[in-house]
Amino acid sequence: MATKMLTRLVTSIATVCLIALGQVPAFAAEKKLEEITVMAPRITSEQRTSPPYGKTIVANKSARVDISDLDISRTADMNEVRNRVEEAAQRICKQLSDELPFGQPDTPECVRRAVSDAMAQVEEVALQS
Repeated sequence: MATKMLTRLVTSIATVCLIALGQVPAFAAEKKLEEITVMAPRITSEQRTSPPYGKTIVANKSARVDISDLDISRTADMNEVRNRVEEAAQRICKQLSDELPFGQPDTPECVRRAVSDAMAQVEEVALQS
């Protein structure tokens, strides 16, 4: 009888410790990512030959990408997330390029940075799930 009670007590204490440490997947809270914000940067200098010789313009555009219908724990859905992010990045980087044609980074680099930053958000959440 005492052995049974001791076993139950040890099991209960171990369970509580595991829950407190977040090691029991059944009790872990799932964090669902509903949307991603894709940010595109652009820096340019106004071209002037008289004072003031030019001022630096820092611009960015953002787009929200809905991924509420996807499960980022699945490889196929993660590929779809990347496709949607790339489409949004291409669209907003093109808009920035049209508005500030002499700016940096150029459009391919803008897209690469925007996708990289957005996917880092997704991967962070995926690792926590």
